[in-house]
Amino acid sequence: MPDVTALQVDGDRDDPSRQSSSRSADPVGRAGAAFAAALGGGVSVSVGTAPAGAEQLAAARSQPVSVLIGQSLIVSDNTLAEMLARLVAVESGAGNTFGALQESVVAALDAYGIDTTGIIIRDGSGLSDDNAVPPSYLTRLFVKINARDGDLGVIFDGLPIAGGPTGSLSYSDRFTGDNAVADGAVFAKTGWIDTGYTLSGIIRAADGTPLTFAVYALGDVSDNAKQALDTITAGFFRCGDNLSNS
Repeated sequence: MPDVTALQVDGDRDDPSRQSSSRSADPVGRAGAAFAAALGGGVSVSVGTAPAGAEQLAAARSQPVSVLIGQSLIVSDNTLAEMLARLVAVESGAGNTFGALQESVVAALDAYGIDTTGIIIRDGSGLSDDNAVPPSYLTRLFVKINARDGDLGVIFDGLPIAGGPTGSLSYSDRFTGDNAVADGAVFAKTGWIDTGYTLSGIIRAADGTPLTFAVYALGDVSDNAKQALDTITAGFFRCGDNLSNS
């Protein structure tokens, strides 16, 4: 993760071609250096505030938000997720800080008609231990995502797929061995911090039943929690319509 700034080039990666590339401690300075290099001729760039009424010299636009969402989901790009959350806060009028996210994100989620009680948003990347999203909320939200309600199909299209060609469920340590039975049938978002592993999304079960699920392994977890999540998810796939709350 780089510093949270409104100005970055290529996600502030040392190597823009690698999703897992290290970032710098000065994304704005690096963006200025990239700008100077593009202009050529030994241009000097410094950080400052434009005077009132300054003429705009040029403008650049990112990909549409729908594209950025997919890019964020497929490989868990924390920087991009943080930026998208800040956009929600800015657009809502709540501000542009970490503190603005609780009000703005929860208000945005309210629009889907699902009870948001218990949701705590401390950052947009999900890296804070203080974030809290009830698994029941996610299972209900994924019902709407599966139905492509409103614009939610964008989220479905960006989800990693077990055994897929790309994304965080295509890695060599996910859905291996007996769990490979669910390859191509699990569309889910992965999550990992030092105090938890999570997996939530949609399953096209073996008997054709569509299922939504959210499984959390929280606390003093180790890397094998990923395989445990895959195992229970593969079990959901096998059970299909036989699953019950009993």
